[in-house]
Amino acid sequence: KGGVQALGRPIGALAVGRRADIVVLDADHPDFAAADAANWLDAWIFSAGRAAVRSVFVSGEKVVEDGRHLRHDAIRRRYRATIERLFDA
Repeated sequence: KGGVQALGRPIGALAVGRRADIVVLDADHPDFAAADAANWLDAWIFSAGRAAVRSVFVSGEKVVEDGRHLRHDAIRRRYRATIERLFDA
C-alpha cells in the first residue's frame, strides 16, 4: 500500500481499473505433478506452457477463462481479414 501511495497510481490490486496482471495456472496439469511450489514457474515456462494457463486477468479484468481468450473469435476474424487484405494488395 505504501508503494501505491508513493507512486500515486492505481496499481497493486486485483480489481477492475487497477494495474495488476495475474496468470492463474491449472494446479492439476500433469507437468506440475512432480514440481514443488518453488519450481512451478520453471515447470510452466519450460514444460507446460499455455496448456497450463487457466485464467488471465489484465488490469483486473478477466481476459482468459479455462485457457481460452474471451475475445478469441473476434480477434481471429480481425486477424484473418487483415491477412486477406495484405495478400490482396
